[in-house]
Amino acid sequence: MATVLTYWCLPEEEIDFLNYLSKWDIYAYDPTFFLSLSDVKPVPLTTLIVEQKLPDVYFGPKQFLSEKDIGLRTHLNGVAQYGVHSMNAQTIGYRRPCFRVGGELGKSNLHAYWKYPNAAVTGFIEKDPEFIKWAKKVFGWGRKWACERVMHNGYPYAATKRVKQLVEKNELRVGN
Repeated sequence: MATVLTYWCLPEEEIDFLNYLSKWDIYAYDPTFFLSLSDVKPVPLTTLIVEQKLPDVYFGPKQFLSEKDIGLRTHLNGVAQYGVHSMNAQTIGYRRPCFRVGGELGKSNLHAYWKYPNAAVTGFIEKDPEFIKWAKKVFGWGRKWACERVMHNGYPYAATKRVKQLVEKNELRVGN
């Protein structure tokens, strides 16, 4: 079972989220596939967001991340590639705010799984209860932060107060 929070926030508002996360020792995985297992390793969240400016990351408190998060992801033309198992890893997936081609503000997203299928696919393995407790705090903060609603294609989506103000003034267009 997964939890998802999709919302709009301005790229410059992301600092609020990063400041909230700074309470913990947060590390993140690059979602890219790598040729070597040793290349897939968690690094401080700010390395991937501030320095590398990746659009998507998987993050969590350092104490919950382990080598079990990483494994064979795909064989491309017979070449093994490795990456983070987003469903199995004790992480939250994060799509960062950005402007799309044409100037529309794209949606941001947080998502996490609380359990995942066992190897035999006969049942589920629950994630660490302390990780779940922490991740639910993050989602709760996100829901309070993006507590406004903005209509898009006939549906209300979560947005920060600033986004809602700009949309209402016709100074900002939102998109997928």
